[in-house]
Amino acid sequence: MVVYILCLSCLVQQASTSASNDINSPNFLENDEIPATLLPLLKDMFTQQWPVLKNTAEALTDWREKNASTENTSHFIPRTIGQHSFKIGRGQTGNVEEQRFISSFHQYKLQRVLDVFNSIEKPSLELTSLLEEVGGLEYIRLTVKERVAFERNRLVFELG
Repeated sequence: MVVYILCLSCLVQQASTSASNDINSPNFLENDEIPATLLPLLKDMFTQQWPVLKNTAEALTDWREKNASTENTSHFIPRTIGQHSFKIGRGQTGNVEEQRFISSFHQYKLQRVLDVFNSIEKPSLELTSLLEEVGGLEYIRLTVKERVAFERNRLVFELG
């Protein structure tokens, strides 16, 4: 899942780069396009993985609220904070629903993608159309209530 999140971050950056030659904001090749063969993978990613990521962010917010009176929330977040459902497969008959652990680290990776998208002052029509086509526009506009960060190689809630 983390690999897909990083790939999406790169695609968002690619679709939003300006025509600048600044070394701090490199350009991609002119007319560099996302291959059509990648679109089904992106659609699957948004259909199957982003609901899990959205639920992870919601679960971390709930976990922090429920554990607000304990010392645990002022320091490190556990690697897992319970379980939730996920679906995988295609179509009505191909879907399988199972349980998995809620990995708090996935929110950190999610935040990186959202931060890249939110750093774009005015997303291009090309970028928003691509996200709409692959079913990701709603998800990429997700707001994470309780952001996380790393402290001494462990996940913590950001002080806000």
